[in-house]
Amino acid sequence: MSEEQPSAAGAPPAAASPPEQKASDPEQAEESPWWKNAAIVVPAIIGIIGVVVSAYLALNPRAAPEVDNATLCRQKHPDAKEVPVEVEARSPSRFSGCVWPPVLGADPDGYWTVQVQDFEIPGSYAAQKFTAIQVFSTSCFALTLDYRFFSQGTAAHSRFTVDTVQTVSGYDGEVVNLYAEVPNPPHEVLQAQDTHLIVLINSRYTLHRVRCTDSGGDG
Repeated sequence: MSEEQPSAAGAPPAAASPPEQKASDPEQAEESPWWKNAAIVVPAIIGIIGVVVSAYLALNPRAAPEVDNATLCRQKHPDAKEVPVEVEARSPSRFSGCVWPPVLGADPDGYWTVQVQDFEIPGSYAAQKFTAIQVFSTSCFALTLDYRFFSQGTAAHSRFTVDTVQTVSGYDGEVVNLYAEVPNPPHEVLQAQDTHLIVLINSRYTLHRVRCTDSGGDG
């Protein structure tokens, strides 16, 4: 008897061939788009923003800060410091300043001036209450006066606001009678009594500051 041959149907299946390996060559791999590369995109965006900002600032420069009117007045009048301006000996002291909004008697730009002429009271001496008379010439309707005293370690300060065209004490701004305090006022003082501010003071007090202000204000 001939030996039976195994049928083809019963034969074991042939082993599957291994799948083909994909090429691992980097040159063959697909490159990523540039816009997905952070190392390129981020610097590019920053650069674009910088160009846009620079262009905007060039076309729209920042306006200079607005200067207030009082500052403009002081720039126009460098002497407007409210303290005495140096003058020649025996000449009237001169004060000037700027106020905004302008008060009565000041210029439209707020500038004002005051001249002060000093007179000694005849026959007076240092220990007396009043030894000097000051005549103020100004177009201001009211003034704030600041007097200072310093002698042998003693300091004093007097500051008040008064209307012009009257006679007052330099210690508190209260009205005084010229003839009661000064028996023989100088002729120039008598002429100014009805048109100027007159202040009686001790010559050891220094007029430190003057300000043109509203009537009854505190300066």
